[in-house]
Amino acid sequence: MKSKSVKITHLYPHQYLPGNGNQTDSDVSWSVALNLAVWLKVKVKQPTEVTLSLSYRDVRGKQAIPIDHIEVEVEQELLFSNLVKIPVKGPLENMDILLAGVGLTDAELQELFVKVVEIPDSSKRLSGMA
Repeated sequence: MKSKSVKITHLYPHQYLPGNGNQTDSDVSWSVALNLAVWLKVKVKQPTEVTLSLSYRDVRGKQAIPIDHIEVEVEQELLFSNLVKIPVKGPLENMDILLAGVGLTDAELQELFVKVVEIPDSSKRLSGMA
């Protein structure tokens, strides 16, 4: 049986960027960390593993990062969560959360939590204790 992928929701990059915003220079590599929690009602034809991922586009093309995976029975409400670091080159575009699994028949978004986690600048860290 073939794996099916379902688009759960679209994220607008300008809402989920660090304080310095979206890079417009296509030569600049940068990253953003997102704390994600996604509650879904999932239906499958038979018990299987489903994987939640974040897909996005940058100057390198379409990228995808796994968020979480869970074994699911026929119908369940599930919580997927993880801190996801997204490596980006140039501007960040077209962010989607996708669910994939063999025998996946339906997925309904119950609730979504997204928080940008500012990664500390390593040059500002203390080098030692006094």
